[in-house]
Amino acid sequence: MLSRTFSSLKIRLKVRCYILFVLFLVALVHPVLASSWHIETVDGYSFVRVGQYTSIALDSNGHPHISYYDDTNGDLLYSYKDSNGWHTEVVDSYGDVGEYTSIALDSNDYPHISYHYFYINQYGHVGYGSLKYAKMVNKNPIIDSFTANPSVGLAPLNVTFTCNAHDEDGSIVGYEWDFDGDGHIDNTTTTNTVTHKYTTPGVYNARVTVVDNDGNKVTSKDIKIYVGEMKASKTVEDTNGGLTLLGDILEYSIWLNNTGGIDAKAKFIDEIPEHTSYANYVWSNDNKAYYNSSNNSIKWN
Repeated sequence: MLSRTFSSLKIRLKVRCYILFVLFLVALVHPVLASSWHIETVDGYSFVRVGQYTSIALDSNGHPHISYYDDTNGDLLYSYKDSNGWHTEVVDSYGDVGEYTSIALDSNDYPHISYHYFYINQYGHVGYGSLKYAKMVNKNPIIDSFTANPSVGLAPLNVTFTCNAHDEDGSIVGYEWDFDGDGHIDNTTTTNTVTHKYTTPGVYNARVTVVDNDGNKVTSKDIKIYVGEMKASKTVEDTNGGLTLLGDILEYSIWLNNTGGIDAKAKFIDEIPEHTSYANYVWSNDNKAYYNSSNNSIKWN
């Protein structure tokens, strides 16, 4: 009886060892079976230390809300994610605040945050610490889309901007338009569409700030607008070098330099025509343009 018990125990141990060995081999051959993670940066850039003392909660839509400490500026920060990406706000910046944060969301998905506050006197010395509590009393508006039509063209260029936005606990009352990205409001409307004329060639960063009935604001991501000039300057580069004779094969790179950022380059490789009256001309392969080496000019047919 005892021998059969030992035999049964040995069999069970062998089976378990075999199973563990098989699982080990599967893990080596298929490392994808291990956990995989989606990782993204919520906040932070060079020379700024953020992300200490974090706390996270998920709203009714499964979107994350995070409270955390900005160690560089001594502020309490709050970031949340929706269908348009991450949004970051400064909750409190009085004194050195934001350590030991804890966040929770109520039934309306409003965040409530507890955190630590350090009082720092005028000499930079910590006077005392206290526990603070912050809650969101109304939500910022949400930008669903921001478009420009057209976003590329020649000056003068009329561009129509459209911003679709909504406010979960109120209404949208205004749109503040910044057509060149300099931080100054160029136009304010109560409608979500506006047209702006760009008269000077260049590349512009356009954005809009949406305002709700509580005075809360949210700013869109930039849209680049490329405005070209009617006549681009031309630069011709002779890549052959040396003495050019009739019948030689020439290679020219012709640049159309546009201050609006819309440049073009055409390379022509051709033989100089034998006829003396055309000795100065180099025709493109498609016969749409030629270069006159006597006056460094280009003519387009």
